[in-house]
Amino acid sequence: GYGNAIMATDKFLFVATPQQNANSWSANSDVRVFDISAPDGTTQALSTIAARGRVKDKFKMNVNGDTFSLVTETWGNLLKTQVETFSLANPKDPKPLGFLPIIEREQLHATRFDGDLLYVVTFFRIDPLWIIDLKDPAQPRKVGELEIPGWSTYLHPLGDRLVAIGIDATNGWRTIVQLFD
Repeated sequence: GYGNAIMATDKFLFVATPQQNANSWSANSDVRVFDISAPDGTTQALSTIAARGRVKDKFKMNVNGDTFSLVTETWGNLLKTQVETFSLANPKDPKPLGFLPIIEREQLHATRFDGDLLYVVTFFRIDPLWIIDLKDPAQPRKVGELEIPGWSTYLHPLGDRLVAIGIDATNGWRTIVQLFD
């Protein structure tokens, strides 16, 4: 249903659902971590991570080594987008590593992880494309920003370039494809 997101690696399955007793699609997410590495196909529930916001889709979650990263959106008095990082060194007891507020008053759209980089698109009137460095997961940091009209719904890294597909609403509604260096 709405508010659920699923992402898997060769070892783990991550299932993000609205936190229990939540009455709204805007509720923060609980991310359940399952071990799926058993050769016989059995799974084992390992832990639950309480996110500070809502995980909208599978592109908002990533594992890089022992680091699990989330891009979440918080609805409340103020719309916020943020990055959260956790250590999976002990997946039965994930530990928070870092937190980075990205922007307020913008709706979260496309995201894409690429190694130690994270690309995030938010939108209100102008589409900021944020580049977040996750090399030090305890201290994620913004390393780039580009404003373009409309918003992107899909991002795809191609080496040192990034393809963005989205909507340009400046002269009516039209689909746009952009290539960034």
